[in-house]
Amino acid sequence: EKFAFEMGAARLDKYLYFQVEESLRTLVYGVTHERVNDLKSEFAMEMTTVLQNKLNMYGVEISSVKVTDVALPADLQKRLGQTTAFKTKIVEERKTHDYNLQQLNNEHAQKMKDVEQMFLLEEKTLKAQLERYTIEMDEKMAIAASERTVALEKAVGQKEVAITEAKGDIEVAVYTGRMNKNELVTSTEIEEDRRVRAAYQQADAKVIDSRSQMNSSKFRAQALEAEAEAAGVSAQQTEMKIRHEQRLRLATIDAELAAKGRRVISGEDGKSLMSGFVAVKNDLMART
Repeated sequence: EKFAFEMGAARLDKYLYFQVEESLRTLVYGVTHERVNDLKSEFAMEMTTVLQNKLNMYGVEISSVKVTDVALPADLQKRLGQTTAFKTKIVEERKTHDYNLQQLNNEHAQKMKDVEQMFLLEEKTLKAQLERYTIEMDEKMAIAASERTVALEKAVGQKEVAITEAKGDIEVAVYTGRMNKNELVTSTEIEEDRRVRAAYQQADAKVIDSRSQMNSSKFRAQALEAEAEAAGVSAQQTEMKIRHEQRLRLATIDAELAAKGRRVISGEDGKSLMSGFVAVKNDLMART
């Protein structure tokens, strides 16, 4: 009754058309084009729930909604198909990669086991070699210790023999040294006596020679003093002779000047000439 008076068949058709468009618009805005083809069943269930809630009050029951087709632009549809194919290829490549990786891991694990086995085998071999080397070293150490003991005993014996020989050599050297010392002391005393006598003789000869040289020097000094006194007397007489000759020459000059009459001498040259003439005359008169 409510459906017949309030809704009706024509209004129901329009309402369904409007509600489907609104739901499609909401779907388009809510998801990307890549998921449109995958949401047919999900969209149908959601549409069924929405229509059932809105038409239930009118007594209309929605049993099912089916999306028959999804139409996209050709270019977008082609790109979507390529994208889907590429994703499928990526999935296949990932599976191939995982398979190859698993194979590599298996090979690596197998190689690691082989390496571990080789390592264990090599370790056992090295341990065996180490044990053998240790045994050989122990044997060599025992032999070396024995040889060292023998060599030490031999060296001790040689040392004692050498010490005994050295003591004997020391005693011989001491005795020989004493003998050489006595001989050397005796010869040295004789040589020193000879040198002392020779030195005394040389000293006496030098004293006599020095005395003769001293007397000769004394006589030579007396002769030099006599010569000096004679030379002094001769020099004094020579000086007196020179002064006498100078006085005569000065008197001659005075006579010549007086004979020629009076002359006037002026100027610096005349003054210098007269000063020198007077000075010489005064000096000669003072020494008379």
